[in-house]
Amino acid sequence: MHWTYTSGTRPGIGIVVLLLISSLFGFTPSLRALPSSSPAEASGAKVRIENLTKLPGTNRGFPAENYFTFQHSDRLQNSSRQTVKYTDRSKMRIHNDGTGTLVITKLTTTNTRNFTLTGVSIGSGGLSVAPGRYVDVTINFKTTGAEARTLHTEKLVMQSNADNASKVSATFRGAYMRYIEGGNEIDAQQVMDAFGFKTTMGAQKRPSSDYPTDREINSGSQGDVILSKLFVQADKSTPVRMIQLAAFHSPGEAPTALRTADKSKIVGDMRYSHGGLYHQTLLPKLTNTSSEQAGDYTSSTGEAFQILIAGYATTGGGYQGVNPSKLLGVRIYRAVDANGRNIPNEYIVLQDYIGSGCGGGSHNCDWNDNVAYITNVRPQGVPAAKAIPDLSVSPQVVKVYPTDVYFTNGYPGNKLTYSAALSSGGSLPSWIKMDAATGRLTVTAPSSVSGRSYGIKVTVTDYNNLKASGTFTLKVGGTVTEPTEPSEPTEPAPAPPTTGGDSEFWLEAECAQFGSKWSKERDAAASHSGYVVVKSGNSTGAPPPDNSDNRVRFILSDVKSGSYQLFARIRAQTANDDSFWVRINSGAWYRWYNGIVEGTGFTWNQLPGNAFNLKTGTNTIDFAYREDGAQLDKIFITGKGTKPSGLGPTATNCGVTQTADNFWLEAECGSVGSGWKTYSSSSASSGKYVTFVGDRRTSVPTSNEPAQQVTFRATLADAGTYHLFLRLNAPDPGRNSVWVRIDEGKWIKMWEDIGGSQILTRGFEWRKVNNDGTDVSFNLSKGDHIIRIANREPGTQIDKVYLSSSKSLPSGTGSAASNCGATSSAALTAAQRPTPDQQLSADPEIALFPNPARDVLTVQLDSDYDGPVSLRVFDLTGRPVIRQVVEKAGGQLTTQLELAPLVPGTYRLELIEGDRRTIRPFVKIR
Repeated sequence: MHWTYTSGTRPGIGIVVLLLISSLFGFTPSLRALPSSSPAEASGAKVRIENLTKLPGTNRGFPAENYFTFQHSDRLQNSSRQTVKYTDRSKMRIHNDGTGTLVITKLTTTNTRNFTLTGVSIGSGGLSVAPGRYVDVTINFKTTGAEARTLHTEKLVMQSNADNASKVSATFRGAYMRYIEGGNEIDAQQVMDAFGFKTTMGAQKRPSSDYPTDREINSGSQGDVILSKLFVQADKSTPVRMIQLAAFHSPGEAPTALRTADKSKIVGDMRYSHGGLYHQTLLPKLTNTSSEQAGDYTSSTGEAFQILIAGYATTGGGYQGVNPSKLLGVRIYRAVDANGRNIPNEYIVLQDYIGSGCGGGSHNCDWNDNVAYITNVRPQGVPAAKAIPDLSVSPQVVKVYPTDVYFTNGYPGNKLTYSAALSSGGSLPSWIKMDAATGRLTVTAPSSVSGRSYGIKVTVTDYNNLKASGTFTLKVGGTVTEPTEPSEPTEPAPAPPTTGGDSEFWLEAECAQFGSKWSKERDAAASHSGYVVVKSGNSTGAPPPDNSDNRVRFILSDVKSGSYQLFARIRAQTANDDSFWVRINSGAWYRWYNGIVEGTGFTWNQLPGNAFNLKTGTNTIDFAYREDGAQLDKIFITGKGTKPSGLGPTATNCGVTQTADNFWLEAECGSVGSGWKTYSSSSASSGKYVTFVGDRRTSVPTSNEPAQQVTFRATLADAGTYHLFLRLNAPDPGRNSVWVRIDEGKWIKMWEDIGGSQILTRGFEWRKVNNDGTDVSFNLSKGDHIIRIANREPGTQIDKVYLSSSKSLPSGTGSAASNCGATSSAALTAAQRPTPDQQLSADPEIALFPNPARDVLTVQLDSDYDGPVSLRVFDLTGRPVIRQVVEKAGGQLTTQLELAPLVPGTYRLELIEGDRRTIRPFVKIR
């Protein structure tokens, strides 16, 4: 018997009725015989969505057939009082690719306050679309009065009789700006997000205009950016195409072109601009009256080319190539799709009006001025293979062979994936494993293959699916031989044990530099009552990313060259928490998992393998986590090879108290120039720190400009060799450097840790002053000395300074400073405020009114400066538009600036009094 309940919309009641009837008549029905409705018959209709915004010269919907991007603002006029144009509507074509009539009964969006659909109407019988036909629908982006600079996303809601109705979807994403121009614009990361790309700009969404180093790009700290001056056509049978994704700059057009390496000609006549009124929108049109997207295409480029936008090029430099080795005004990013997959041979191009240079995080470096998308191109450089030396291994011995050192990636930012096979074409034996990410080949040959040789072919594949291969012979049998140049060993570099150095070092782990993934713990059983352990959940079979979060770094000073052994006092509870990654002087990581004693408390263990070499001077030893339960207490480095016992002697790397040769100085109590500001923080020593808020000086240090410096005066009781340390917060690569010098010595560029990696901290941490990663010391005479810290990048936070005859890195907040409050009786004299002819003593009081201003801006300056005051007004592109010099006598200056010639918008007023520079913003209105 077949039961069907069809009354109303409450099938649950039908089931109750059915069960009641069954109980009355004495049978039990099967619920499978109770469908809530009869199966729908196939209609033959098939829906397909098409995006009518196309990549130039193609029928490819952009960014995808079912993904639509929009932008608008509540502001209708720009700073030149022109009516701007936005891309706030788009066409969606609904196809019927089936054999039966498509009937659409509902067509809307998930939120009509953000997006509406117009151009068609749904009658009582639905909207019919014959087989092979289509209807066009207009999508309207309607968001208003929302939070400024936000993205709004909705979905298509469509009900129909199509057989594939449940699988049809479309996404609508709109960028909303309450106002336009300047700081009102969405940023470059939001531009990419608006199109659904997963491409990231990294931690610094507004990187500086400095030409980046290969290492900065390869580290990944700047996101998915790559570095290539020239590009080539990837597939010569397919055109190169560009489409402009965004324009967010002042009124006017911005020419884009592909030019030869010497810029002498345009390749393939590939050039375009966008309509001047589309200067504050996504997807600008080709002209102010065109419906065609801004962009172009060419069937052939003929040769390598550079990409130029608005006078800035991928070959480097500011406008028209000024300072090409120092500046970069066009940045290229990999295109990463919505699923996180790299799109081969397609790139996102960001251009910024960097002028003569702008700092990371600054408004001038917002990188959204012009954004384009280019297809069927790749960097000129390609991955390549070097000769891979043959390798001999012994049976039953695990050998890790780093094949990655025999390949070059072609250009910074490219990534290689490694694979290996027998050179004869077969698969590798099961006892040979290739790590696809690192290129490390692990060989564990069984005894049964002793005496055999194998030809191995290693192949790398890059982001654009380009390949390079190299071969070598693996011989099984005999003793293990290490490959020669240019390999990097996977354990500390071997050295003859008979030439041991005569230096010894005892170092506490909790007093070393340890990252945010490590925690400091207290235990009476530990030396110095403390140890470090990686936080729970951090375990890895491969070395973790090379950054300060993941490691514990020990710094060894005044080392005498020779071979050394490493002993570590470790507590390992079980076999699952008894290992670390270890390296010497930033070399290859060694997996230390053998020989560590388990279950017996803190115990001294010797790093396996031969002795390792240390160089004369400063060396580093890094421990990175491998298993999250291994506890590190103390290390001992010796050239004598003698295993220690007990707690060992007192370590040399824990902070010492203040003596006549150890001076602690609070940054905020030094002579703080007007370009620096003092802020409060509970994590800072004495609750305060200083940071520079002016312009970057990355290429050359400050000259004698007190406004850009923090200075400290010290009187030494004895001549000798001294070391300088800073407690600083360097949160990202755009805010991690200063210039330092003592007296009239050379300026030291401090931006790297000793050993060469960039300084990056998690909060305030101590760092030894070094020059480009090389350790330095200061030979100072008895008497007065001046320590100067000058700006290199705004935003680097300086908390405390430590001058000492000791080379040991301080810990915590150090001892009490001697330069705040009353003068200390120690040999160091408290840092004195400079005399009036050196620097102004107090911040000026500046009032601008009315603000916003229409025709006249009154400037009132109250300060202790007498003399000429320079006043300059800059627009948001950095262009000076007003200049004026006024003589100031007495405490207060009042003057007026005529604003009538300026267009409405935001401006910056710069006031210069002697060596002091102050900037205040104001707004010009109609």
